[in-house]
Amino acid sequence: MRPTDAPTDAPDAARPARSARLRYPLPGMHRLLLTSLCGSVALVAQAPTNYYASVVTTTPAQLRATLHDVIDDHQRFPYTSSATDTWDILKVADQDPANSGRILDVYRNATYPKANGGNSNYHR
Repeated sequence: MRPTDAPTDAPDAARPARSARLRYPLPGMHRLLLTSLCGSVALVAQAPTNYYASVVTTTPAQLRATLHDVIDDHQRFPYTSSATDTWDILKVADQDPANSGRILDVYRNATYPKANGGNSNYHR
């Protein structure tokens, strides 16, 4: 039992309110951060206008078929190849905006020199 919790058999008046038991370093900051992240992703990840207009949602079969028609024109790339492959795409997709010769690792908040797959700079 945590020191801030009252015994379970205590009357409701003796138990602190749930919000009083939760401790955050900056109250409300987690909501602000979550709202900011969701809002920024929504701005970046918007589909073009009318992109899904032809999708029919009346039955699961129609949804699947019409959604497939919308998204089936993608181009596949091999994981490793002498031509364009996943490693080449990651170098472009993860490029550090401040330095085009480096990739940005968002998990470590660090940059690394661009390199091909199987390198010792970073793991993908």
